[in-house]
Amino acid sequence: GNIGSVSVGTIQKALYSEKAKIMTVFGSGSFGITTTAMSLASKLCATSKVLYIDMDLVAPKADAWFSKNPICKNISSIPSNNSKMSALGIFYELGMETFMRYSASIIHQCDRTKGGGIDYLSGVYYRVEPSKIVEADYSSLFNFLGSMYQYIIIDLGRLGSSEVNDNLIKMLSDIATYNVVVTTSDKFELRNFRWKLNEIKINLDSIAWLINMSDKTAIDDRTKQYITPCRYGIMLNDPSLHGTREKFTRNKLNKDRLDLFANTALFVDRK
Repeated sequence: GNIGSVSVGTIQKALYSEKAKIMTVFGSGSFGITTTAMSLASKLCATSKVLYIDMDLVAPKADAWFSKNPICKNISSIPSNNSKMSALGIFYELGMETFMRYSASIIHQCDRTKGGGIDYLSGVYYRVEPSKIVEADYSSLFNFLGSMYQYIIIDLGRLGSSEVNDNLIKMLSDIATYNVVVTTSDKFELRNFRWKLNEIKINLDSIAWLINMSDKTAIDDRTKQYITPCRYGIMLNDPSLHGTREKFTRNKLNKDRLDLFANTALFVDRK
């Protein structure tokens, strides 16, 4: 087709063939998307090599959890005080060749465990030109990273913040093995979020739905209606978690619930 007439939002489908299992985590607001992604990364890294990518293009938060400066140092010809020079910033601004050449300085090593660990790719702290997001070479990025890890967890932030962002979420959810969505149990929020999922045509069978900050241990019929056919789990509201950076894996009220969610909704055989 005529490339000039393509709307700014059309991101080409990525071709992914590497061994790492990709997991996207996104949701409807700031209700525990990063907490969920961090908790799952922390659970998986006990036995696997995990890469955490902060792809929330609106409000990246992972640097605070990892206590890492998101700006990459030791990359020749780039001043190290340039705010665009986070890991994803280098990918978007300088392209895949530069990203690969300096990958050792771009990938932050965070936690090490007996069985694996977590590395981290820092997100963007400036507004990326939408055309750069659309035209970026995601196939090369994920095949390059996918050869080095067992799991890649992508924190995608909020669905519905912009058209190009939603396009990115859709494209990545198509190549992911696992898609996790996080909402509260609020009926309006559930309904609106379900509409957004339908609107960008995300495959609902691929979704594990985490209902966060719930006051009840079970869901009612109306809620079930909104989230069907997705498998789901429930995290209980623990006021002591608010504003902290505590993972569910460390939280007494929700530690077992995270395991239950992982075993019954997330890591299950999808026929």
